[in-house]
Amino acid sequence: MNRRLDKDENILKKAHDRIEFDGLREEALKRDNYTCQNCYMTQEEHMEKWGCSLIVHHKDGNGRYKKNKNNTLENLQTLCKSCHGKKHGRNKKGLLS
Repeated sequence: MNRRLDKDENILKKAHDRIEFDGLREEALKRDNYTCQNCYMTQEEHMEKWGCSLIVHHKDGNGRYKKNKNNTLENLQTLCKSCHGKKHGRNKKGLLS
């Protein structure tokens, strides 16, 4: 049963990458060495602390909910959950400041 969940999760991640990042999410993570470009937290540290992968951020804000997404590799930046929240003005509880 675990293998089935892993396979399904992998399919969902690949679909998310194609839809939200034109297939460049993984490429951005690799380019940034799976490390937050602000505080240098690694993917392993992030998984241990937050239980999820590092976030790929759209520098110009034209991402997930925008009609015209800017998914160029130059516009994508790897961030940890904390640094990503700060970019969007969120405090430690996830609320807008």
